Amino acid sequence: MADTIKQLKIFFGSPSGLDKFRVKVREEVDTFNETESESRGVRFKIIGWEDIPTGIGNLQKQIDPYLCNCDYYMLLLHNKWGSPPDKSDLRFSSGSEKEFHLAYTCCTQEKYFMKDIIVFFRQIRTKDKIKGQTKKVKDFEAKLIEAQKLGYKKFKTYKEFIKKFRLYLSKWLRDNENNDNILNDLKPPESVLDFFSGE
Repeated sequence: MADTIKQLKIFFGSPSGLDKFRVKVREEVDTFNETESESRGVRFKIIGWEDIPTGIGNLQKQIDPYLCNCDYYMLLLHNKWGSPPDKSDLRFSSGSEKEFHLAYTCCTQEKYFMKDIIVFFRQIRTKDKIKGQTKKVKDFEAKLIEAQKLGYKKFKTYKEFIKKFRLYLSKWLRDNENNDNILNDLKPPESVLDFFSGE
């Protein structure tokens, strides 16, 4: 095992309904740390809304600083989009959408350590009607395809998801084996950029 362990934080965003995946991702990261990364001087840590001590006030604003202090952002979507994060900012129709654009903003500014974003889509059954929240997820996927600025992965089964997720863990491990880990306490950017328009 390496003398010093560099910790890399992955913010894991998803709307409700994916609780089983949230638990399994943490288990997979723990296994990857034990079998692959710690011996090479890197430890990954999953950060999610459930880890954040929130109090009175806007919950999304309490979550945002934690996201901005992470190294990676992972968004998992299926057939739910979520609810609006803030009535004072109508640009975002769900907390997951706000987090995605915030992570992108952090990737574009040098003072943040956000290095990469990955979006996973659990495939929607063809017999399911595409309406309501499911339509919002499909619309977001279509915008990602049109923008051609970010790769994303689709999957059907949990096993397929974990295989694709491990590819990213391996890539992020290789990218960080020889880099210094700098700890910081960063505040969210003043203005959140729109991933699609850049504004």
